[in-house]
Amino acid sequence: MKLSISARIAEEEHVKDRTAISFEELARLASSIGYAGLCIRPSQATVKTPDEEIAAMRAILDRYGLRPSMVTLDPVIAANTDEAGQPQREFGRHVDVAEMLGADLIRVAIKNEEDVAWTRRACDQAAERGIRVQHQTHSDSLFETVDQCLDVVRRIDRPNFGITVEPGNLVICGEDYGPEAIARLGPHIFNVYLQNLRLSETGSSSVMTLDGRVHYDRLVVGEEGGIDFERFFAGLHSVGYDGFVTTHQPAMEGITVEELARTMFERLEKLM
Repeated sequence: MKLSISARIAEEEHVKDRTAISFEELARLASSIGYAGLCIRPSQATVKTPDEEIAAMRAILDRYGLRPSMVTLDPVIAANTDEAGQPQREFGRHVDVAEMLGADLIRVAIKNEEDVAWTRRACDQAAERGIRVQHQTHSDSLFETVDQCLDVVRRIDRPNFGITVEPGNLVICGEDYGPEAIARLGPHIFNVYLQNLRLSETGSSSVMTLDGRVHYDRLVVGEEGGIDFERFFAGLHSVGYDGFVTTHQPAMEGITVEELARTMFERLEKLM
C-alpha cells in the first residue's frame, strides 16, 4: 500500500471548492513527509482549468516525485449535489485532464438509474486510454451500502469500474466496514479514503443519507471513539489490497495543515 494525501486536508469541513494552500505548497509538504501520492480535487483543478495550468501541475508532481492517486474534476461530485452524476454525460474532458496529469483513476458520482447508463459510456471512454473510473462508498448515493455497491458494479459491468472504500461513510449509512465487508468488496476496490468520525445525535456536523439526516463529530485518525482502523486495515490486508490509501481528512480547527498531514502519515503508516 502507498499513502496519498488529499487536498481536503486544507479544506474546511463542508467547503469543497477552495483550499487554504496552493497546489505546490501541498505537493512540497507531502513529499517532505513521505507521501507517495496526491489526490487532486476540484479545489485545485476542474475540467475548466486551462491546459497550461494542468501542465504546470503535472510538472509540480514530477518535481516532487508524487503520483496523482485520483482526480475529481467537478465541484458537484465533491459536494455530492443533485447534479453530481451529470459529468458522465460529457466525460471527454475528464479523461483528457486525467491523462495530462498522469492519473489513471477518475472519481464520479451516481445519483440515479439514468446515471448508471451514462457511467457505462464514461467507462468506455476512459478505457480507451487505460484509465479507470470509480465511485466512493458515500451517503446520499447509490453506494451507501455494501449490497448497493455490488449491485451497481454488477450492472455497470465494466472491468475499469470499481470502488473507493471509505469506512466513515459506511458508518454514517449504518454499514459495517470490517473484514467481512471488505472481503465482499475486495475484487472491486480501486482506492481507499480515510477520515475519522463518531456518530452523535448532537454532533456538530451532519450529512443526508437516503434514510434521512445523520449527525456526527469530526475526529482525527487515531482518536478513540471513532473508526477502528486496525480492524479496517485487517480487512484490506486480508484481500491483498496494495493500492493507494488516501487521507480524506478535512482541515481541523486549531491544527495547521502541516501538523495534520504529519499526524495522519505517522498514524497510518503503522497500519500499512
